[in-house]
Amino acid sequence: MSLERITIKAARAIADLTQAELAEKMGVSRDTVAKWEANRMGINGKNLQRLCEITGFQADEIILPVNSTKTGENE
Repeated sequence: MSLERITIKAARAIADLTQAELAEKMGVSRDTVAKWEANRMGINGKNLQRLCEITGFQADEIILPVNSTKTGENE
């Protein structure tokens, strides 16, 4: 079975959140969210988990930026 995956930007939009709203809920800057969406910065496991909680998607449904980790503490 093929797994459909979406971008962080799409997950945020489907959750009806602006970059600023998502950033506030996640405790990061809006610039950080913008960098994730533009594939200019990886997302760590802690932030990925929080993103999933907020948007309602599972980690394996989201296309991660380069240099992302499923565990770790790099923002």
